[in-house]
Amino acid sequence: MFGERSQKREHLTRWELLGRGRSEGRIIYLPGQGILPHTDGPAYEPIVTILSLNSHTILTLQPSPTFYPPPPKIAEITSSPPPTSGVPATIHILIPPRSLFVMSSTLYSTYLHSIEARKMDTMEELKACVNWEEYLVSEDERLVAAAAGEGTENGVVSKSEQEASRRMVEAGMGWERGRRVSLTCRRVSKVRRGIKLG
Repeated sequence: MFGERSQKREHLTRWELLGRGRSEGRIIYLPGQGILPHTDGPAYEPIVTILSLNSHTILTLQPSPTFYPPPPKIAEITSSPPPTSGVPATIHILIPPRSLFVMSSTLYSTYLHSIEARKMDTMEELKACVNWEEYLVSEDERLVAAAAGEGTENGVVSKSEQEASRRMVEAGMGWERGRRVSLTCRRVSKVRRGIKLG
């Protein structure tokens, strides 16, 4: 539910300035919490990096009406094909656990980004992600490495946990969202001095 966006103080973002012109935010998202469609605004330079930990999510990027207005309505139906609007398609991106996502340039400036508020992603929703097939291949490679005893220390998900998640997904049951920690870093365009942050 988006109403829980105001997530009690302990779940709310803690903002800090990291040196001149840098901003970092930490947010904890619980299963069922999402983000409404938005842009980060003109205060930031057109690049953001997001480190996503603990759980996966699906990021939705949709064209901003500011840059891609909807096509004009046609008053009557004619035999000629309707004009194309030139509006780009909505994009869904799987953000796996322990991943770094970088968004910049036109995608950052002209698309709204959001996360649907849900506790589980269905197979249809996962397959709609532009990087779903690539993710499956990388997971296969990681499972092979885990079976060989490689890469199983320091916070990497255990082989049994990976296999359990994979079996659930392959069985068509979807993928439950867990508690996700998002570390977001942006570069501030203008820094004002003398403002006390509380």
